[in-house]
Amino acid sequence: MPRPIPDERPALNVSARLHARGGGPWPPPTSDIHTDDAAIPDDTVLREQLEKAIDLRRREHFDRVLDARDPGELVEHATLTEAGLDRRTLGIDSLFVVGDELFGYLFRPENGWGSGPADRKAIDYTPRLHRIHRGLAGGPDAFACLSCHSKGGPDGAGTQSQNAFLRGDGERTGGADQRNAPHLLGLGPIACLAREMSGQLQAQAAGVRERAKAEGHRVEQALSTKGVSFGRIAAGPDGALDYGAVEGVDPDLTIRPFGRCETAPSTRVRMGRGRGTTWTRTASRSRSTPRC
Repeated sequence: MPRPIPDERPALNVSARLHARGGGPWPPPTSDIHTDDAAIPDDTVLREQLEKAIDLRRREHFDRVLDARDPGELVEHATLTEAGLDRRTLGIDSLFVVGDELFGYLFRPENGWGSGPADRKAIDYTPRLHRIHRGLAGGPDAFACLSCHSKGGPDGAGTQSQNAFLRGDGERTGGADQRNAPHLLGLGPIACLAREMSGQLQAQAAGVRERAKAEGHRVEQALSTKGVSFGRIAAGPDGALDYGAVEGVDPDLTIRPFGRCETAPSTRVRMGRGRGTTWTRTASRSRSTPRC
């Protein structure tokens, strides 16, 4: 005769009641999602930020409409000559505006974007695009800086779809040097530090040269700045410098923290090279960075 199946419902009911009172063997349910009300701005702050964003959107739309009516209007705010920059005719606030406008400006054929026939304003003008670079020149890869530097926000890095295919054959991605667009935040202090370190290294080399000439014999000393060693620098009695023991820096003793292979000493030089390989196909081979 089969044995009856015991009724487990009373036990389950007891367990449920104990669990509800917190006295059972199971801990009370907890939420894995924690919210911090202090980190959320209040409605007043959010409304102010929203109004600023809407105002910026309206001004940008107005600028685009104005530029469509009068071509060249936008690029005027994003233009600064090398001579004007060297003379420091603009203050830091104005320089920021020019740089910000240049970073977001969408270049067109009449601005030098792309390559093609001489008459860039012709109705049927079509730039010859080379997504995969051919040798040391290629592009255009984008219309503006922000097209490839937007991951994480403005001036950020690029996504995988925004990779550049450098030094290829113009046809196959597998034969190109694929690089991701780096982030551009905080480059100003890095540029200033590189300039200061370069000046100190070059001053040390000049001191070794003058000392060797004055004492009439070979002089050698350690070469370092900011706690970073760059080997040793020497000079003969005729003032000729010997860079044979210099390490980690080129013979001109210029720190170059920018570029694909750290070959650009400043953002100005890097922009000049990027203009030739990212927006146009007129890159100078002598200024292109080596494969690394």
